[in-house]
Amino acid sequence: AGSSEGKKSGKEKASKDDEEGGAGSLAIPKNAVKRIMKLEDDVKQVQAEAVLLVAKATELFLEKFARDSHKCAVQQDRKQVKYNDLYEIRDKDQNLNFLKYVIPQPKQDEDS
Repeated sequence: AGSSEGKKSGKEKASKDDEEGGAGSLAIPKNAVKRIMKLEDDVKQVQAEAVLLVAKATELFLEKFARDSHKCAVQQDRKQVKYNDLYEIRDKDQNLNFLKYVIPQPKQDEDS
């Protein structure tokens, strides 16, 4: 009756969500994100869309941090990402200063 041009299969829609960073591509459990958000005493309720956005932002942040850390390892002819790679990425990017107590400068005697 009609062209299938305008219709997309479920797989195509899911693939498009993945490409665009849609909700279908979340790997982090939304319940875990909601639970963490509600750890703040002042937060009693969290809108579903807010949970979704925080979860997606977290995934994007982790993907970039992991990718950059891997590039750092590869630049040093390694396949394994090490603490020093994470530190180097954190240290080079002022936007990551909030991680300075989570990823402090490694001690000199640590294996690099």
